[in-house]
Amino acid sequence: MEHRSQLVQMRKKIIYTGLWKRYLAAVETTKNISGITDPLNIAVLTGFILCDELNKAEQQLEEESIEVNRRTMKLISKLDKALKIYDDE
Repeated sequence: MEHRSQLVQMRKKIIYTGLWKRYLAAVETTKNISGITDPLNIAVLTGFILCDELNKAEQQLEEESIEVNRRTMKLISKLDKALKIYDDE
């Protein structure tokens, strides 16, 4: 059980480290693009930018999910028709 706990902790550390690196990169990008020098303003603007990116990613996933669902339903419909033809024989 302890081994599993260590694996979970390692995974969390990797995820948090990745998120931290992403945030730091976003802060640098914000500094370079905006020319803002105040750390608080940079942090707030970076937060807005990251929230916007997250919102766009969520919208894209939702659109992709809707498309996958539509294709799945179409495939199910075709399979139902094929099975009905087979059952009628």
